[in-house]
Amino acid sequence: MSEAEKATPPKKSKKGLIIAIAAVLVLGGGGGGAWFFMKGKAKDPAVAEAEAKKAAQKSRVFMPLDPFTVNLTGEEERFAQIALVLELTNNETSEEIKAIMPAVRNKLLLLLSSKQPRELLTLEGKQKLAIEIADQTGRLIGWAPAPAKKVKVKAPDPEKDTEASEDKTAEAAKEPDTEEETPKPKAKPNPVERVHFAQFIVQ
Repeated sequence: MSEAEKATPPKKSKKGLIIAIAAVLVLGGGGGGAWFFMKGKAKDPAVAEAEAKKAAQKSRVFMPLDPFTVNLTGEEERFAQIALVLELTNNETSEEIKAIMPAVRNKLLLLLSSKQPRELLTLEGKQKLAIEIADQTGRLIGWAPAPAKKVKVKAPDPEKDTEASEDKTAEAAKEPDTEEETPKPKAKPNPVERVHFAQFIVQ
């Protein structure tokens, strides 16, 4: 073998070096792409909340009930024909209501028959009735609003009041602490979210 042949490096080893470099570049590029992809997946909280609401909207179920015909309260003999559609959070709630449907219809018949015609002829009356129906139906499947929280209100301190009100504050200071009802704290949402009227006739 000549000296020139010995000095020439084997082509195979050079080719292997090129392949190794290319592999490193590919791996590096893949890692960078994965990092960029994962970074892009981090969503803005407002966007995430909007998507969660959209998903919850898709999961809602509309459950129509058989129409109700009831005699209304009052001196005049008047009646109402009302068809309802319950908007529920999911299919599970629908199945729970179906399982106790006789109790649901009984409760709603009593509620409707307790109304006077003038209560149902106004928009405000219909809206109030829809809220009451959702409330009563939700309670029948175990939902309950948060109980009212009571806090103690301390009697006023006479030393901090003006001289003009000394007599009143002194009398109030002698009284024991009283309890005052505050607005209800946030409770678990009612699974019966809304009530829609498909028919509403008062005669």
